[in-house]
Amino acid sequence: MIKLEPKHMWMSLPVILLMMSVSIGLTGYFLASKGIDAEVERDYYSRALNWDQHQALVAASLDLGWHVEVTPGYLSSNEPLASQIIEVSLTLVDREGKAVEGASGSIEAFQVAHRDHTVDSILIESAPGVYRANFQPKYRGSWVWILRFDRGDEVFVGEVRKDVSFAPKTSQVKGI
Repeated sequence: MIKLEPKHMWMSLPVILLMMSVSIGLTGYFLASKGIDAEVERDYYSRALNWDQHQALVAASLDLGWHVEVTPGYLSSNEPLASQIIEVSLTLVDREGKAVEGASGSIEAFQVAHRDHTVDSILIESAPGVYRANFQPKYRGSWVWILRFDRGDEVFVGEVRKDVSFAPKTSQVKGI
């Protein structure tokens, strides 16, 4: 039987550390890229190529002075989440607070933790400056709403974060 000396154990330490490093790296890679919720930026390459034009569009949107208020509908706690369709309402106003009418709009929305489930909708003007769309959220929580409005030569782009949540419980007061 061969006696294991301390110098032999110390010689194996770099090999053990190297193997640990490789296994941690591989585990991290597989968890980050193969998970169901791996965040993948849609159309990343063309967005990167057109980044300067996008920044010019953002600057032009700021110069327009338009403001958007996003109001998502509430989810029902009685129905399964997968079967619910809610309405999102967007109010578009100019710098003076007047309704911006006659714009065509689109929205891209996704829940912050689930970029793989993106909802795209065309907005329809239901009242002066009020645009609506229906969508089916797969998740509740904080959502990112990427907006685009076009009216003639005017283009407005923006991004808003709003929650999609259950309807607040109403308190009932009992009579005496």
